[in-house]
Amino acid sequence: MVIDKKLDTDLLVSALENTETYEDFLIENKDFMGVDNITVALRKLSARLDIAPLDVINNAELDRAYGYQIFNGTRKPSRDKLIQIAIGMHLSLDDCNYLLKCGQKLPLYAKSQRDAIIIYALAHNLNVIELNELLDDNEQQPL
Repeated sequence: MVIDKKLDTDLLVSALENTETYEDFLIENKDFMGVDNITVALRKLSARLDIAPLDVINNAELDRAYGYQIFNGTRKPSRDKLIQIAIGMHLSLDDCNYLLKCGQKLPLYAKSQRDAIIIYALAHNLNVIELNELLDDNEQQPL
């Protein structure tokens, strides 16, 4: 069963339930299943926002070598590192959640106090240092 480009969860479950083998499902739907990997996502966001990786790395307060390893795909970043990158790129909440999804991390959740502070920082264009101070002031783990 081949499904549309906009993958609805119910359609995905139905397709999985009705396929003979997982391999058949994957072959028929491979173009519609995944999200970009983190390297592709970072490249797309950087290009769209016209920001160089070095500027993102500096804005995100990341070690230069580690930051470049994330950008070239040799290191798999934690959720917090992806959030630092999102802050460093001045991403919207939607773009930050896209980046987290591409990194196979949970999206920001407004009912979590720590995540709510991060959402506030994104909305108010705080930098990483300001965000960490706000997290610390509210007895939350800094990035």
